[in-house]
Amino acid sequence: SRHPSWALQTYALAHAFSFRAQFRMAQRSGVLVGAHGAALANGIFQRDGAALVEVLNCGHRSNTYRLLATNRGSFYASATKIGKLMKSDCDKDLGRRHVDTRRKLDLSEILPALEKAIRRVEATLAPPADATACG
Repeated sequence: SRHPSWALQTYALAHAFSFRAQFRMAQRSGVLVGAHGAALANGIFQRDGAALVEVLNCGHRSNTYRLLATNRGSFYASATKIGKLMKSDCDKDLGRRHVDTRRKLDLSEILPALEKAIRRVEATLAPPADATACG
């Protein structure tokens, strides 16, 4: 309801799609959202002015997809669990930089990063203010 012109499409198991299908999905996305992992490399195929939102957990920090997005000229935002991570969120971390994609993340925890990304894409892809004056 905040962005009525936007439609949410979800895809799971990116590896189940052909390379061509992944390319097309990325090209059509205004904002690509995903857990830290190889599927976010599809961000390189996004159209100009798009955004990438990376979901991080277990204190994981990596610049891989931030650099991919910003070097490509896309907007980047990361979403993490609000507040301090609970030890139970990272029980299996064992000191490694681990991303547990099974951990649930409420939409409310992604919304701040998603809102920033949508606003940036809308501002970037919006027609110039004087475009309506053209006959």
